Amino acid sequence: MQDTKPSIYSPRQTTIRASLIGLGGMALLALLIMLGSRMLAFFDPALTGYAIASLFAAFAVAFHYGTWLMRPSTRVMWRRSWQFFLSWPNFRRYFWVIPITFVRNLLFQSFIRQRSTLRWVMHQCLFWGVMLSFAVTFPLVFGWLHFEAIGTHTYQIFIFGFQVGQMNALGPVGFNTFHALDYFAVLVIIGCAIAYWRRWQDRSIRPVQRVLFDLLPLHLLMSISVTGLMLTVVDLWFDGAGHWPITLTHQFLVIMLLLYLPFGKLFHIIQRPASLGVELYYKIGSKQGMKNCARCGRPYGLELHVEDVKTALNGVGYNFWLPQSGHHWQDYCARCKRVIRAGAYAGLVGRAWVEPGGLQQTQYAQPTSPVSEMTDEAKQNGN
Repeated sequence: MQDTKPSIYSPRQTTIRASLIGLGGMALLALLIMLGSRMLAFFDPALTGYAIASLFAAFAVAFHYGTWLMRPSTRVMWRRSWQFFLSWPNFRRYFWVIPITFVRNLLFQSFIRQRSTLRWVMHQCLFWGVMLSFAVTFPLVFGWLHFEAIGTHTYQIFIFGFQVGQMNALGPVGFNTFHALDYFAVLVIIGCAIAYWRRWQDRSIRPVQRVLFDLLPLHLLMSISVTGLMLTVVDLWFDGAGHWPITLTHQFLVIMLLLYLPFGKLFHIIQRPASLGVELYYKIGSKQGMKNCARCGRPYGLELHVEDVKTALNGVGYNFWLPQSGHHWQDYCARCKRVIRAGAYAGLVGRAWVEPGGLQQTQYAQPTSPVSEMTDEAKQNGN
């Protein structure tokens, strides 16, 4: 039945609620920093700039993610995915959908390899380089992981304030641990180099490039990786000459990246895990059957998806219900929608060559928008 009082999407209410979510995310991260560093006992003051930038980034990420989830279309898909995931019969039947999708689409991004092997290598280098760098950097910045020297080359390892072992800085484990960020920086540089090359060579990419959205994250990632490697170079072979200005430059670039993360192209790193629920959604939807067009009778989409699209449209205040025909606009396939629109525009509804075989005719309902297109003056004049 048509809902006569839809819950209209309110940008103002969404902003307020998302702001509260952002403040909650920021407060939660601050609490985790305090607890994980034993009330800042193991917090390195030299990394304060990174920590402050991380707190602001946490607010922005939570705000952006909350806003995204509260949009009617995203909210419907999000709720459906969790509904299916928490259903015990679906969990037993489709248990392996989530793990397989996680490995195939998130970790190894096989769908990109089907388009281009070079593009897949680029994404893999950037993905693993960035994610592994974050996995090392954030625990160090927050004081969750730290090292204490107990000899010339021996260090004790502490995680959340608990000693978990020790290592020789010149041994294989210690050397690779202290140079892990250098290895990840090389991966990022390789990925950025391929991205630059593709943007220079591919004529289909160059016209659609946007400086802030497409190029800025590449510039930041490349600059951060190069300055990070420069710190290792000057410390190993130049006795630390220029270490301080390079450190400040590196820190400034990392802070810029953290503040840019919630608003640019890199935000898809945070959004992408939601695709796991989408895979489950379509898997279950395909089992529930297809939707047949109300005009021609052909199947044109998942019935579950069509009904959820109606709910999403209703959530933003658009009334696409056609009372004369007794159907919703989404009950028609794309082909029949074109025929219906063409017939309405040209005044050809009822012509045999437009409606072959006596197919059901459709009349448009008014209004189709929550805001009337007629001005007050036109209404008074009866226009």
